[in-house]
Amino acid sequence: MRMRPSLKRRMIASRLVMLIVFAAVMIANLVYQFGRHDGGEADTYFTNAGNDLLRVVNRHSQVEPVSYAQLRLLDEMLRESTRLLETGSEKASFEMAMRVVSPGGKEIYRTPGRTAIPFEHVSSYPTDIEVNSVSWRIYGFNEKGGELLLQLARVNGRFYPDNLPDIIKAYVVIPLIFYIPVAVLVALVLAGYGIAPLNRLADAIIERKPDDLSPLNVEAGYTELDPVVHAMNAMLAKLDAAIVNERNFISDVAHELRTPLAVIQAQVHALTHARAAQERRIATKELRDGTDRAVNLVNKFLMSARIDARSYEPRLRRVNLTALLQERMVFFSQLASNKEITLELDAAGDCDYEVDSEMFGSMIDNLLDNAIRYSEAGTRVTARINLSQDGIQLSISDEGPGIPEKHRERVFERFFRVPGNEQTGSGLGMNIARRIAAQHGGTLTLSDGPESRGLTVKIWLPLERHLARAVLDSSRNSNAELANR
Repeated sequence: MRMRPSLKRRMIASRLVMLIVFAAVMIANLVYQFGRHDGGEADTYFTNAGNDLLRVVNRHSQVEPVSYAQLRLLDEMLRESTRLLETGSEKASFEMAMRVVSPGGKEIYRTPGRTAIPFEHVSSYPTDIEVNSVSWRIYGFNEKGGELLLQLARVNGRFYPDNLPDIIKAYVVIPLIFYIPVAVLVALVLAGYGIAPLNRLADAIIERKPDDLSPLNVEAGYTELDPVVHAMNAMLAKLDAAIVNERNFISDVAHELRTPLAVIQAQVHALTHARAAQERRIATKELRDGTDRAVNLVNKFLMSARIDARSYEPRLRRVNLTALLQERMVFFSQLASNKEITLELDAAGDCDYEVDSEMFGSMIDNLLDNAIRYSEAGTRVTARINLSQDGIQLSISDEGPGIPEKHRERVFERFFRVPGNEQTGSGLGMNIARRIAAQHGGTLTLSDGPESRGLTVKIWLPLERHLARAVLDSSRNSNAELANR
């Protein structure tokens, strides 16, 4: 079973990583300190060794001239002694050379194989020179009153004591082994103490009642927890607003349904007790009207709830908007005829667009129904489709009383009705229409009708936005027909 992530384990692990990094830095520092380019141990060693060799050679010279063989022996003894200063590089043995010059400037000894080292060009000591990409450090010794010049050369490098591993073990590794368990225990205690405020915040949230959406009154007191508390309070505020909105919606729905249901109830009672045929016809008509209004309200409530659902995805398919608009106008033709209103469609040709035909058709129904109901007898309701390279504009204009400009944004609010409006309605039509347009990536706006009379509702749809894609079939068909002619 996979272990769940834990903040406490994360804090402990971070402290252990810091401890290991610290130990690695200590080891690296020890290695560096012991392996410096020696102006340190190696310089001291060669200075002392050179002075000692020069004294030995000078004292022997006072008795008899020193021979080449004797100098060769001293050279080998010196090189053997320098093995105590082995390098940390791949060259396990220490490379060095010796040269002895007589008072007359004649070279009487040079380490075999070291002819490339330009001892004779060095006048100050110690001096670093480079021979065949190898750095050499040259020392010179000449006792005051002495007759010989002794020169020593060594390869520059990093020099480590033989017991460096033991030093690292004693001063780093062993203390680290004992310190890790203590560090883990201390980290456990500190981690528990560190996340205690977070646990208290969690307890405060758990202890709240399910219906308590008021802001958290927890004084976190810690900079790291403040964003969590602020985010929780912001989420609670949004949730509270959403619940209040839903409660208001349910209350408004109940209020809106009360009238048609009361009408239905009254007409059922009247129909039951009606004796004359005329009374029954009137009661039946009123009952039908009340039922139609109730059904219309319920359908709008369901459509509004459907649009609000987060899981809802429009079922887009390619639809001829011109044909869809014409179909819905035919559906409303009888209602328009009863009010002596003329319905007109102004479209250049077919216009294909990807829409949810059910929702888009419902939006057109709402707009046509409003336009007809609010128009006077003898007027016109005109629907237009205009095509451009930027998008499609669908508009529905009437010659009714219109909507005052100060109320044009408010009509998109749920259940808002323009003051003084005598027509029956739910106050949901414009709200639903705008949200359906937004679902399709478009916008819905209101403006004055033709000749500043009535109202024009404009729906703009982009050619390319989200899943929307328009095809200007009408323009292409017109061009093709002209070409054929």
